[in-house]
Amino acid sequence: MDFLRVAQPPAAVAGGGTQGGRAGAAAVTQAGGECWQEDELFGYQFLNGANPMLLRCSTSLPSRLVLPPGTEELGAQLEKELQNGSLFEADFIVLGGIPSSVIQGEKQYLAASVVMLKMEPNGKLLPVVIQAMSTGGGGHIDLVQWAMTQLTYCSLCPPDDLDEQGLLGIPSALYAYVALQLWEIIAWLLLLVGTEEFEAQLEEELQYFLSHSVVLFLAVRSGEVEMLRDTKNPRKGGCP
Repeated sequence: MDFLRVAQPPAAVAGGGTQGGRAGAAAVTQAGGECWQEDELFGYQFLNGANPMLLRCSTSLPSRLVLPPGTEELGAQLEKELQNGSLFEADFIVLGGIPSSVIQGEKQYLAASVVMLKMEPNGKLLPVVIQAMSTGGGGHIDLVQWAMTQLTYCSLCPPDDLDEQGLLGIPSALYAYVALQLWEIIAWLLLLVGTEEFEAQLEEELQYFLSHSVVLFLAVRSGEVEMLRDTKNPRKGGCP
């Protein structure tokens, strides 16, 4: 087991007043290259990175987290953050036992890490502890099967899932903000589908599509070259 404590002072991400999409992208790339080792950017990836669904607000210290002797002060800090409700965790147990790739003849390694982070009052998520360890044991954990065992009805509902993650109301959690906006749009569409007005419009659309398809099929079968248009019911936009 490799145990590493990460507690470096964060540095602000450099910004630029450049104009144009390419210049802006270059500025972001440069800022990321300069700050990729900073704690602030590291924590930001858990909030708005490639997999923001992994982050959870801790209700207790993970059982897999093992603090070695001599780190009592660190343990007390974790307990304090836990009581304040500002302790978050990202458990990569899903990587335990997954066979790694071989690149240029060298076998790569995956660590089933446990990452503990604290949420600052200003919305910055900073790492406190990173523990890299191997799960050991026989056999490989199938990634898809493991994911299915963790799947619940609430995990498919963004408001419930984000509430369970403890990310609601956090301004820096942009993923949560956008997910809720998209969910509101989807919920509105689902409510619209259930209305009588929508069903009547849908039935009219289907009748038009079926009748037009039959006419077009008969025209093609009879050898007519030109496409037939419905002159009695002209439609704006869409296909003839």
